Amino acid sequence: MTYTYKCSDCQFVTERIQPMADPLPDTVKCQKCGKDSEIVVSAPALSSAGLSNSPIDAVVGRDAEARWADIKHRQKIRNKIRQQSGEQGVRMTGRNEFAPIKGGRLLTVNAPNTGLKDE
Repeated sequence: MTYTYKCSDCQFVTERIQPMADPLPDTVKCQKCGKDSEIVVSAPALSSAGLSNSPIDAVVGRDAEARWADIKHRQKIRNKIRQQSGEQGVRMTGRNEFAPIKGGRLLTVNAPNTGLKDE
């Protein structure tokens, strides 16, 4: 399991990989300043396999323009289905074909502060 620790002094973020069976330390030493870092509680990693809410296609190469056009076309179709049905969730039923998911909701997950200066 991967655990994330954040230094309370310099805000440096460290990831620690260890078995779930091992006891979890309350603090670890910061690799940057040497002071104590505390564990950061965050949302678990989720797989987006089978979901079609975002364009996660790889768009690289000579046909990138055509691929982006296809992605934008699918987004328009999904948004039209959402608007017509009033449902947030949609599922792919075929090539560029989508159907609403009754009661399906799009959820927003906030990423933890990584300690980068841009945030």
